[in-house]
Amino acid sequence: MKDYNAKEFLTTVPIFSGLPDDVLEKLAAITREMEFKEGEVVFEENSPGEAMYIVIDGDAVAEKVIEGERHKVLGTFGKGDLFGEMALFDRQPRSARIKALSPLTILELSQKEFQKFLISDTEDAARILGRVINVLTRRLRQTDQELVTLYETGKIAGSAQELNKMLNAIMERIMMSLTDADCGLTMLYNQYTEEFEPKASRGLPGDEVFGLTMDMTHPIVKAMLEGLEKDPDLIEAKLLDGISWKDPEFLKMPSVMVVPLSNQGRLFGFIFLGNKERSFAFKSNEINLVKAVAAQVASAVENALFRQEEVSRERLGQVYW
Repeated sequence: MKDYNAKEFLTTVPIFSGLPDDVLEKLAAITREMEFKEGEVVFEENSPGEAMYIVIDGDAVAEKVIEGERHKVLGTFGKGDLFGEMALFDRQPRSARIKALSPLTILELSQKEFQKFLISDTEDAARILGRVINVLTRRLRQTDQELVTLYETGKIAGSAQELNKMLNAIMERIMMSLTDADCGLTMLYNQYTEEFEPKASRGLPGDEVFGLTMDMTHPIVKAMLEGLEKDPDLIEAKLLDGISWKDPEFLKMPSVMVVPLSNQGRLFGFIFLGNKERSFAFKSNEINLVKAVAAQVASAVENALFRQEEVSRERLGQVYW
């Protein structure tokens, strides 16, 4: 187990902040520290909801089964985040699976122990439950925003627009939803040049974007490929804050998020978003939203690329005919 003080850690978690020391001592005494290796499952979908968890260190992902054995990523959790909090209210089956994205340390607060605390310290327990409800309400608002954005990007992806127009419309919609992104870029792979080329951009110098290319050795592309090697089916956002590269200079900024456009481990593009002013600007809900959009539009982009390749082959055949 990691060397840490449970009481001190609880003071850093918003739902417990401001509670008296003696109350924090009681809470610390009824929690249990747990560790998981990367890839290990904390709990399965439909398993009994018996505890709430708080991330001490590492990252976890919530996944839901779709189409048999495939899983859809619902969200990710980092240090200080809660998951499984509905267990404090009822013992209904879990609505999703939680899995460790990296070595993970969490604090478990069981429903059984919390119920005892609720009886012995009603006022403070009610205060904690009120804050948990605030967390749930915020997540519902974020889900509403995600659903609206996904509906609109889905309509764009399903339209019969030319590929570049479609990508520009999707980028515009993403930028409207992400208040922390002040620039964006979509790059697609060109199989003939074996490089990634810009297809849509916002908030970046047009003349420099026009001549931009990236090959497979570029740090941004390598970051995408490394993620796909670990899990070909997982759309994983890469936060490249503080990571530098020689070229292009105009893409160097304090906060950078890149999300792959891929299918079955094949990388055919990516979405780049940046904040030119602040480090660590992107919130977890914004990251999850872009991942959801990327997963949604990936097949539409791949189909459009395939159609373009077919047209090119037909034209090439006509020339030589």
